[in-house]
Amino acid sequence: MKLANSTRIRLVTVLLSTLLTLGIGIYSAAHTVSSQISRVDSKLALVIDSVRANPSQPLGAALFTTEQNSLDIALLLITHEGSVTRVSNPSVPTLLPELEFAKKALFRPITLRQSHVSRVSAIEIPGGDYLVAVKSLDEVDRNYQNNIRTTIFFTVYRDWE
Repeated sequence: MKLANSTRIRLVTVLLSTLLTLGIGIYSAAHTVSSQISRVDSKLALVIDSVRANPSQPLGAALFTTEQNSLDIALLLITHEGSVTRVSNPSVPTLLPELEFAKKALFRPITLRQSHVSRVSAIEIPGGDYLVAVKSLDEVDRNYQNNIRTTIFFTVYRDWE
């Protein structure tokens, strides 16, 4: 089957514009996720920094910071034996991280992917225990999926106009 030149040009134009639109939309969605994770990291850093500033009362400092700033962050205490105690905010959906995750989160926030996606930051407190701040990324994940769906919908809609 031979296509006319104008038909070939139209098909190539539609294909290129579709690929370009999808590329820009996916890049934008990924950039939005990165920006949202940076905001989460800054909230976690606020809690960790308050503990560093008050080493004699780490739990009190962390609790005060989360309450004072209305942060939706769960605080967990992980002992050096590995037992985990939720200190605050039972509304944040998290699975309890293991001691190895707390040690990794000492240096920089890490993403913990289990049944829920969470961002985790930790600090070692007196006695060899770890105070862990956890923020759910479920909303960030929902926003990303919604942005991708919207990009695909508008790209397909535009192509069928």
